[in-house]
Amino acid sequence: MRLRLTFACALLSLVLGGCSSTPSQPLSDTKSLVLPQQLLVEHTPSNGLKRLLLLVIQPHAQGSQWSLFDPLGMPRERMLLTQGQWQREGLLPPFKLTDSRELFAAVLFALKPRHRLAEDYPQAREVDNTRCLTQAQQCRWQVDYHANGTFSLRLANQQRFELQPLGAAAEAQP
Repeated sequence: MRLRLTFACALLSLVLGGCSSTPSQPLSDTKSLVLPQQLLVEHTPSNGLKRLLLLVIQPHAQGSQWSLFDPLGMPRERMLLTQGQWQREGLLPPFKLTDSRELFAAVLFALKPRHRLAEDYPQAREVDNTRCLTQAQQCRWQVDYHANGTFSLRLANQQRFELQPLGAAAEAQP
């Protein structure tokens, strides 16, 4: 009886956990992006300690591969974006900074060229150097582009990131 109760509780936890958060799906693909790209990602959580990461976006057979590395080169997250669906690649523990699907989808939105924005993101609004993806009359993702090619990203959960393109793609700006 005790084993059944434990099993039932574990099953209920899995079901409720799956319902609590819907994974972010990208609203477009990476076909209009110049790949590969490397971005230095700086995150400053509420505790004030800065965290640096490297995001590498590469073409893949059916889409693109998104890899997030810590400063020592250890992979923190690897995902494939194939036909608008994220798929975790490898046996890495889930990234705890934020939902990596949400972060990657927001970066895809930020990197989308201006001429493809209205087509790929009909809910997007862009004024001057600020881009916002509206959802339920609120800004789900807000991107502020800076003159030096860097950009700031704010997610709906109020997490903020500063991103700096590295290498040849550093010249490209949406």
